Amino acid sequence: MVVRRIYQHLVTHPVSVALAREQVRAKLMEWGRRDLIDSAELIVTELVTNGIRATLDDLKVKHGVDDESDGGTDESDEIDDGMRVIDPETGEPLMGMVGVTIYRVPDGAVIEVWDPSRQPPRLVEPRADAISGRGLLLVDAVSQDWGYRRPASGGKVVYARIGAAS
Repeated sequence: MVVRRIYQHLVTHPVSVALAREQVRAKLMEWGRRDLIDSAELIVTELVTNGIRATLDDLKVKHGVDDESDGGTDESDEIDDGMRVIDPETGEPLMGMVGVTIYRVPDGAVIEVWDPSRQPPRLVEPRADAISGRGLLLVDAVSQDWGYRRPASGGKVVYARIGAAS
């Protein structure tokens, strides 16, 4: 079987999550695997969101930005869900990149998301009143397997495998 891959670089912006979902959906439709779309869309949403947040956290450290000076609470934060970092010297948004790959395996597909952070993903049990922190729990629930690796080129790749039993 020929393994087909897509690889997409995305900037750290909330719209990138929707772009990644569209690409994964299109590839699964091309492969005739509509049965995997719901799980794949959930997984790519959570992994890309986590990748963007990890990238932005790295940018904060690299540029010496503390959480209070990364855009404050102005109206634009409501639009982008806080998913931005403002350079304290220029006042301009700092941008990073994440990468998304999907490839076929005999019983399904593997979705991979790269980000430049070396920090491993953490599966945590959030408090009942927490408004975030459930992404990897969802990935764990709908995937056959998930994990991460640190490529020699830097950063980390978080992956999730989905198949007929997902």
